[in-house]
Amino acid sequence: MKTHQSFSKIASIVIAQYKGNDPSFKNRASFWIDHLGDLPFDQITPDDIEEGLAKYIARGKLKVIRVGHGPGAVEFESTGKPLSPATINRMRIAVSSIVKFAKEKYLLPNTYISPVKGTRRQNLQEI
Repeated sequence: MKTHQSFSKIASIVIAQYKGNDPSFKNRASFWIDHLGDLPFDQITPDDIEEGLAKYIARGKLKVIRVGHGPGAVEFESTGKPLSPATINRMRIAVSSIVKFAKEKYLLPNTYISPVKGTRRQNLQEI
């Protein structure tokens, strides 16, 4: 099957066809494209996902700054505040969503096991 295709290629297809209700999904998927890039899907490990989450956590909360008009007229600035466990979990689940969609569209075999399965969820009790 096509498991050897890169993460960025498959995730880009998912983003282009996404019709869900989460307005932040495309931003989350883009983060993972930046992090995992051209790594073949079958070579992505839970450690790659954990490393991406650590990078995301280290970045912290961002705020949007308008620098003009139009959709591309924004910049992001760190607030210096940490992300909530729920926000981190949503970033983790974005990879699962990409895998699920890719399986539904036969871009990945149904037997493919998501690397997210080997990662830890953030404890929401710490809020």
